Amino acid sequence: CAALAAAHAHGIVHRDVKPANVILAPCGVKVLDFGIATPAGAPDPAPDGVVVGTPAYLAPEQLDRQPATPAADMYALGVLLYYCLTGELPYEAGSATQLLGSRRRSPRPLPEVPGLPGEVAELCRRCLDADPSARPTSPMAALLLAEAVDARVYVPMSAVLPRQRASQVSPWTSRAAAEATEAMAVDAAPSGRVG
Repeated sequence: CAALAAAHAHGIVHRDVKPANVILAPCGVKVLDFGIATPAGAPDPAPDGVVVGTPAYLAPEQLDRQPATPAADMYALGVLLYYCLTGELPYEAGSATQLLGSRRRSPRPLPEVPGLPGEVAELCRRCLDADPSARPTSPMAALLLAEAVDARVYVPMSAVLPRQRASQVSPWTSRAAAEATEAMAVDAAPSGRVG
């Protein structure tokens, strides 16, 4: 959220917020690949009939080819947050065609996630609102998450998790840390394999 807030403050809309473009590094979370970023409010330069971005993370207004706004990134953040919390997308679809069709309907409600602060669940719901004006801004989301999540999360996970009792770390934080650590180990291995 803080990275998006910085981009949005400079009038840049990322347009492709998704798990592959967000990494956990020793110095914090990084948002990558601004390759299809555009100035806020700029019309989509793609030819008619072409939608730019990753279908599962596109805001409804992007499907209608409306000018890009920071609200589109916030929708993608909502999908990303939903995916991080549940391991699923907020839509039921078995193909890209079904996915694009399902995007015209409301997303599934976020199921109950043990240990998840209510403010984070509400943030996810608000980010997925079909109305761009109802979505929170990136600075608002960053502040909400900073308040809802224990400050220990911002310290490198390898330094914090081993010293804490399991009851001090919510299950979704532990799961995200474990998956991020595993993904980084796979990427760091010379052959692409861990071991």
